[in-house]
Amino acid sequence: MGTPCIIYSCDRQKRETCMLTTMETLLHDARKLFDFGQDDQLSVVLEREGARITKEDVLHGIAKKRDVLELMILNLTRQESWAPEEVPSKLTSPHIQTISVKQSQNIQIGDSNRFLQADYTGDVEDAQVGMSVQEDKKA
Repeated sequence: MGTPCIIYSCDRQKRETCMLTTMETLLHDARKLFDFGQDDQLSVVLEREGARITKEDVLHGIAKKRDVLELMILNLTRQESWAPEEVPSKLTSPHIQTISVKQSQNIQIGDSNRFLQADYTGDVEDAQVGMSVQEDKKA
């Protein structure tokens, strides 16, 4: 039997589950799931760390240490490369908003699709202010 595995596309937009049995089977599954050509040169890397895995015994050694193995399949023919997952910022996500809390008691921010609501529970003069933040998704 194999190890449960999640394989990600390079852009992390696609992810699929499979059972890891061999490197060859993993690459075969990835070709079908991500529409890679038979002649495309593929590479397997650890999704979070970006470490390339080229040997079957290393792949199985890592799989033994983890409940679910998360891998990224890179298409080297398309010159794909691993990059760390992006942390949202104002530059990469224009919907992020920054607010300054002065004396408001109830704060709502967001766009028409979702908003964050925070109930202010501390003293305005107090340096340590506690807030509970909830994300509400509107239909």
